[in-house]
Amino acid sequence: FSYNGDLKISNAVIQSIAQYVTQLEEGVVKAEASSASVQKLEEKVLQIKIQISAKHGILLVPLCKNVQEKVKTMIEYMTGMTVEKVDVSVKSLVVVS
Repeated sequence: FSYNGDLKISNAVIQSIAQYVTQLEEGVVKAEASSASVQKLEEKVLQIKIQISAKHGILLVPLCKNVQEKVKTMIEYMTGMTVEKVDVSVKSLVVVS
């Protein structure tokens, strides 16, 4: 909290939350912290971009939708900020033996 009572949340914290929640999703091999970027549009409104590596053979559209929903829900719950949108792009497919 600042002197005026404002709560300040670092972009690094939001990136860490997004990365953690993304990696919990079945089918995601990895999500790099450097690939999760946050753009603050207005006071307490976020746009988040995440790049993931997914398992080969997984249906990508449902995977990305699940990641979007879970990241949005958890960031809004944990920070109290509004997430306007979550863009998920698949950077690579990984064959897991």
